[in-house]
Amino acid sequence: MGVSVSEIKKNIAAADPVNVVYMVLNVASSIGIVFVNKWVYQEYRFTYATTLTLIHFVITFLGLYACAITGVFQVKRLEIRKVMPLALSFCGFVVLPNISLRYNSVGFYQIAKVMTTPVIMLIQSYYYGITFDKKIKLSLIPICLGVIITTATDFQLNLVGFI
Repeated sequence: MGVSVSEIKKNIAAADPVNVVYMVLNVASSIGIVFVNKWVYQEYRFTYATTLTLIHFVITFLGLYACAITGVFQVKRLEIRKVMPLALSFCGFVVLPNISLRYNSVGFYQIAKVMTTPVIMLIQSYYYGITFDKKIKLSLIPICLGVIITTATDFQLNLVGFI
């Protein structure tokens, strides 16, 4: 049936500490980037969301390049036409939320970000006929409840940022 608390504790204890550090850094940097972006938009009246996204992409490229030349991972070559749809989707997934953050509150930005998974699941179910396990569907309930609670307490929306 379900996973017991003791099993979860055992899995956490067996986790590679380096991976745990990487996960914590990933979460912390993601949250930090959101607040720094919003601070730049408000404090310096920086109105160029796509330029800020370009700066993020360049810094990410430089970081990945440094990792590649130091042997952290091996670069793989792929045909451009095969990866272009994924690359464009990724760009949209980064650019559009940054534009939303520019015009909306951090609260609305986070709500939109959290709702990405349920919306993708709906799209996959409706357009592609993909079915999901009952446990996965039930796991969306706390997410959606959290969005409802957050919407009631922190909601600042602008039409440009919403679109």
